[in-house]
Amino acid sequence: MKTLIIYATKNGSVKEVAQLIRKELKGEIKLVDIHEEIIQDVSEFDNIIIGSSIYFGQIDRQIKNFIFIHRPEILQSKLAIFIMAAESRPEMMDKQIKNAIPNDIYTKAEIVSVIGSEIKLKKFSWLVRLILKYVKKITCSYKNIDKDKILELAGKFQV
Repeated sequence: MKTLIIYATKNGSVKEVAQLIRKELKGEIKLVDIHEEIIQDVSEFDNIIIGSSIYFGQIDRQIKNFIFIHRPEILQSKLAIFIMAAESRPEMMDKQIKNAIPNDIYTKAEIVSVIGSEIKLKKFSWLVRLILKYVKKITCSYKNIDKDKILELAGKFQV
């Protein structure tokens, strides 16, 4: 079984999660940062795991394009989606994910999991820091990766 883990990361947390998922899987695994490598043919993969963060209700633009371009192949594969998000309200997070990912892709996924969040305030513009502080009440950097959710996702892809 061949597995593609394709992700987009701005500050490194999605990459870290993708690497942790990779460690839990067996078989041939290709790990791809969509900002650094272009995948032309995904039909060679039995499994596809897509990772992104959600900022202001949107997943990474290149991940969105990847899903649009490779939709038929993705729909033929075993699929998982993992998200990094700072939204703490489950109903709002679910709404954001459903709005950000096409419905057929969302429903095809074996699992759609919010693995956690990480905020590195110094990496954001002053405007985003201001929004985080006054709207989300986030005043300091933090990291929260749920290892149990990583194991749960990886478990769906064990042979």
